[in-house]
Amino acid sequence: MRIAKWTEKPHGDILAARRRKDSLSERAQMSGLRAGLLAATLLAMGMLSACGGGSTNRTNNHTPPPVTGVSVSPMSATVDQGATIQFSASVAGTTNQAVVWSLQEGTGGGSISQTGMYTAPATATEVHVVATSAGDPSRSSTAVVTVRAVSISIPLTASVPWGRQRQFTAVVTGTVVKDLTWNIDEGPAGGAITVEGLYTAPMSGGPFHVTARSLADASKAATATVRLTDAGFRMLNSTTLEPRTSPTATLLPNGKILIAGGSWCTSSVCNGFDPLASAELFDPLTETFSGTGSMSIARTGHTATLLNNGTVLVTGGVNPGLGSDRTAEIYNPATGNFMLVGNMVKGRAWHTASPLGDGRVLISGGAEGNVNDFGFSDAQTAEIYDPATQVFSSTGDMPKEAAFHTASVLLDGNVLVAGGDGNSCPGAGTGIATFDPARHTFSAGPNLANPRARHTGTTLNDGRVLITGGVDPCDFSDFPAAYATAVVFDPATSNYSPEKFMREPRSGHSATLLTDGKVLVVGSMAELFDPTTGSFSITGDPNVPSDRRRATRLSDGRVLFIGSGSAVEIYE
Repeated sequence: MRIAKWTEKPHGDILAARRRKDSLSERAQMSGLRAGLLAATLLAMGMLSACGGGSTNRTNNHTPPPVTGVSVSPMSATVDQGATIQFSASVAGTTNQAVVWSLQEGTGGGSISQTGMYTAPATATEVHVVATSAGDPSRSSTAVVTVRAVSISIPLTASVPWGRQRQFTAVVTGTVVKDLTWNIDEGPAGGAITVEGLYTAPMSGGPFHVTARSLADASKAATATVRLTDAGFRMLNSTTLEPRTSPTATLLPNGKILIAGGSWCTSSVCNGFDPLASAELFDPLTETFSGTGSMSIARTGHTATLLNNGTVLVTGGVNPGLGSDRTAEIYNPATGNFMLVGNMVKGRAWHTASPLGDGRVLISGGAEGNVNDFGFSDAQTAEIYDPATQVFSSTGDMPKEAAFHTASVLLDGNVLVAGGDGNSCPGAGTGIATFDPARHTFSAGPNLANPRARHTGTTLNDGRVLITGGVDPCDFSDFPAAYATAVVFDPATSNYSPEKFMREPRSGHSATLLTDGKVLVVGSMAELFDPTTGSFSITGDPNVPSDRRRATRLSDGRVLFIGSGSAVEIYE
């Protein structure tokens, strides 16, 4: 039937169409699912990337950060020829810290390793050390090195006795090569000199010239003018049993010298606050040293005074606790032992101890205190030791406080105290006063024209006092300038002579009255003061220049010098 056929046909078409529709819907759903999965995947990858994730290939594709600068340390340096110095460099803006080291001057500027170790050339110059970034050769930094010139210094003048020896030493700076050659400009007529600088003077002629020349730079030399004299210094073959500085050295009645205390030394280094208790004896006949008993207390900055009974009174000083010590002890040459006696009224160091005519001892001034507390203050007090009772008792105060002063026993038995450190400036170091043992009082005298401390005061045979050298106690610089002047004070008239000039400035030196009435003044050089002419003249210079040695006149008139380590020499 037409209707049936028509009806059937649409029904089959509808089913086919439905199937096609369903198929298209499934495809659309699948396509949407795939799109959603792809979007989710992309989103997850984006999140991983934001959190630092991602593949290795993605990280390697990043561009390295640029170098922003190079710095060198040190930026400047001054070195000796042939010396080495380590440089270092840092590179900013990158983890690549590698640098290439070079010298702007090339091999003429020395050499540098790739670890930054620089070696200076054998010439005085200015060198530029360059550190260049290995990652960016356009970035670099430069340090400047000044290479010192070679310089030699020796004493400009020297006085040597006829036929005697003198050890010359030279200081070489500006190079690591310290070797020298020594020669005498006048040849054999001027004496002889060894490769070590030991000079032997001839028996006539002069002046002569000794020259030291650098092996590193033969153009650098220094020359000393040698003048020959009748007297001078001789080094002893023997040395002290213990190296020390600033000990006491006391002439005993048997002619031997008691050497006690001081500060400990090793090689050429001496510690000013490391006191010693040991003591030893020097025998002028054999020129040798031997041991004796030790002090009860280690001391430096103490005094040692010969008493009328032949024993020695030792007082005060800086003790191992670094304080001014009150104790005193007696050395008995017969037993070779020390024995403690009564304490002083005050603890003192760098004070003076002067034997009075009646056998007592005047102790004056000094420094009181402790290094570990508030340091030292200078004392104005004085006291007297009585050997009969072995007791110290106070006496009248000095007009001014003083330490590192002088106390000279005058011919009338009074004691002249001059100069010294004080507690207030200006005004310290100018005071002068006379102590009267009968009245136990000090009377002030006319002030010194120049304030002085660490000077010398020597009583001359005519009763006057020679005052030499020293420093201004109100000069608080690290190295206060010493005086090259001297004055003579006359206690009878309370007048000073005009200032006289020595060959060199001196402080902490020695001045020893000789048997002929002249005064031997010794620092790094030596000269003689003649009271009759009021002038200084040259004499043989010491082999061991030092400002902290002790000079002691022996019974035979010679002068013993000790206290600069273990070296010993005699002036004769």
